[in-house]
Amino acid sequence: MDSDADQVAIQFQERRAQTGRRLRPWFAMAAVGFGSVALVFFTPFPSSEYWRFWLLFGGFLAGAMSFVAINLVIQARYRCPACGGTVSDDRGVLLNPDTCPRCGARLRP
Repeated sequence: MDSDADQVAIQFQERRAQTGRRLRPWFAMAAVGFGSVALVFFTPFPSSEYWRFWLLFGGFLAGAMSFVAINLVIQARYRCPACGGTVSDDRGVLLNPDTCPRCGARLRP
């Protein structure tokens, strides 16, 4: 029984690392998008309103796409190997839990 529990924990840790690697580009895209929005609001540059519009539009679009992609990756990849449920509770996604909140399987080796 312990070997099965260890395998579940090892498999979850591999999934967790893989999910983190898949999320990195999306977090970078969100940072660039929200950075361009901040650039418009906090930098007084004498450009036309046309460029300000496209910086705002592109920034919000990049942020929204990143938000959706991050949620899709987490829903698809960040799951308990024992029960298949997303590792989350009423407060949100659990980053490195000791046990699965749904089935109680041990997720740390």
